[in-house]
Amino acid sequence: SAVAFGEDIVTIVIISHFMGLRAMLCYTNVWFIVDLMHIINDAWFSAVYKYVNVACAHETKEGYVSAGRLISIGMIGNAILSIPFSIITVHFMPDIMGLLGYEESIINLSQGYALIAVISRLFLSTSDILANILDLEGYAKFNAVYDFWASLSELVCVFIFVLWLRPSLKALG
Repeated sequence: SAVAFGEDIVTIVIISHFMGLRAMLCYTNVWFIVDLMHIINDAWFSAVYKYVNVACAHETKEGYVSAGRLISIGMIGNAILSIPFSIITVHFMPDIMGLLGYEESIINLSQGYALIAVISRLFLSTSDILANILDLEGYAKFNAVYDFWASLSELVCVFIFVLWLRPSLKALG
């Protein structure tokens, strides 16, 4: 959503300004690589959403039962796909960052942060599947309002945490 993209941009600005260029480079590149390595999960998510949407369109008990099964399969499949990609991402993150030409301090920072990023990615993709249930059931407005306030509160927390405690990127996680 636009709010989430805005949150990402402001978070990058906060990290860059208060934590430095190295932390910002690590943050942006690790998330780019994590998202790139999990692109198959996005395709899986889209396929599950399509079939759940079709199942719900029937507005019958059988359709909703089928949608529930598909959502369960979607969540299990998401975990099955995420775990090996996450292990590969964390293991090879220093090599990837080295190939991109970053210095040793950024490479060392990237592996520790990659672990946090892949765990976060797993929870985010699972919550997206759950949020789609609400969308399909007519609660898209609730999701939009929730996303807005969640993003805003996360930004405020990040700003306060970074401003007063000056954490490492891993601690900010």
